[in-house]
Amino acid sequence: MIGYLTRKVRRHQARRTFREYGFELRRFQLPRDGEIEYAQWKHPFEKPKVIAQDDVDGLRRFIRPGDTAVDVGAHTGDTTVPMALACGPNGITIALEPNPHVFKILEENAHHNLDKTNIVPLNFAATEDDGDFQFHYWDASFGNGGYLSRLRNQRHGHRYALRVKGRNLERYLRTYYADRLGRLTFLKTDCEGYDKDVLRSLRGVLKQCRPVVVCEVHKKLDASERHELFDVLKEAGYALHVYRGGANPVGELLARDDLGKHPRMDVVGIPAGADARVLEPRHPASEDAGPPSRRHPRSAPDASAWVERRATPAGRARRVLKVAGWVFVTWIAVTVTPVVALRWIDPPTSAFMVQRRIEGIVDPSRRVSIRYEWTDWDRISKNTRLAMIAAEDQRFALHDGFDFEAIEKAREQNRRRGRLRGASTISQQVAKNLFLWPGRSWFRKGLEAGYTVLIEALWPKRRVLEVYLNIAEFGDGVYGVGAASRRFFDKSPARLSRQESALLAAVLPSPKRYRVDRPSKYVQRRAWWIERQMIRLGPAALGPLS
Repeated sequence: MIGYLTRKVRRHQARRTFREYGFELRRFQLPRDGEIEYAQWKHPFEKPKVIAQDDVDGLRRFIRPGDTAVDVGAHTGDTTVPMALACGPNGITIALEPNPHVFKILEENAHHNLDKTNIVPLNFAATEDDGDFQFHYWDASFGNGGYLSRLRNQRHGHRYALRVKGRNLERYLRTYYADRLGRLTFLKTDCEGYDKDVLRSLRGVLKQCRPVVVCEVHKKLDASERHELFDVLKEAGYALHVYRGGANPVGELLARDDLGKHPRMDVVGIPAGADARVLEPRHPASEDAGPPSRRHPRSAPDASAWVERRATPAGRARRVLKVAGWVFVTWIAVTVTPVVALRWIDPPTSAFMVQRRIEGIVDPSRRVSIRYEWTDWDRISKNTRLAMIAAEDQRFALHDGFDFEAIEKAREQNRRRGRLRGASTISQQVAKNLFLWPGRSWFRKGLEAGYTVLIEALWPKRRVLEVYLNIAEFGDGVYGVGAASRRFFDKSPARLSRQESALLAAVLPSPKRYRVDRPSKYVQRRAWWIERQMIRLGPAALGPLS
């Protein structure tokens, strides 16, 4: 559990911190093409890439040795390398990647396998016009993103902007590669929803060269944008099929509305009059026996078998495990994640403060001004730290969240006197004040115990006391020693004396009933008792917290 949470925190930090990442050279042994080297980007959100013989053989359905292929949105080159293997060293694979941080890895991959490939990496985006453009990425190190400002759906979560160069690809190809256009047989686009605009800008090349086109139907495209993508290719004389990848990449024929049946899918556009070998499966027997591609939508026969599998005991067990998994993930998100975050992040409020605000909205007569001011540990008087321990939890540094000796004494006293006496530790009070609500129900006590265990496991004792000193209520609507010291003593919390600290601690059992500015005889007696306990405990009680 702790390892999982640590990894989540590191991923959270990695997403928000820019860093340049290198690569790791990996080698793949392909049955037909031999050893292939590939530079794997070490970006933490980059999944390991695999160069497989089936993918190369599937591309050879469209590409012959010596042909030209174009990879728009090549990223690090995991699709470029198989395309280049199909083209061979006498062909050419033109790979576009506008992101300069990713382009370094693509360029590295272009320098490997030179006896088998010929890759030309280009550091610009395929756009309708030449110029500078703003792309948006999911993380601060610009791992995954694109020209997302062109999407109608702007809820994509890619908030890190990057200026990139863009050029009209058709003009560029006609200017610098006119002699190679006659053998352009394959075009792949992966442009995060911008594919239809790229293809529209290449209409002349599509009609003249008739390459096979593979593109992505991005998950954020709405219905009209999906129809536009279909229409662009249909008007250019293409029939759309599901793109399965692997040795037999061409799937079933798609109609216009089929592009909206799946959130995300890859499609392949076959030009009218294409070679029959493009559509015919190479190994029909193995295709029927093998599992469907991860990115290939489930066909009707597969769907019926899938329903049968779900009806079996094993299928029901999988569903139960899946539900249990989601319950566990939800529990992590609701309970563990906030506790982990507040280990480093100072709480902007607490559950008790939120409740007071809601009460004021529901019943204006109960409205109270909330005073809350976070104060760091080093700016809180040692007298105040010691006073809280002396008053609330003298075994604070020794227990693991629950003082069982105090609980047993409280039970015995409650049995003899018939009055309820609490034995909550500072850790339990932090759990209650920060995350829960007042009350004595067993349900709330159970939640409090759970949060207490998490706090003790994930926070150091010093952090527990620091948070308690900042969220405890010292007067009606006065939360934390920072607000209390200025409200009642007109001074900084760093300058509180032993007497003043004891007086603050004395009102903690009932801050709405007892007053710091006008202490009753009970509060005065309790403050005097706390002072005596502070002297008895001495500074050594704070030693384990330093």
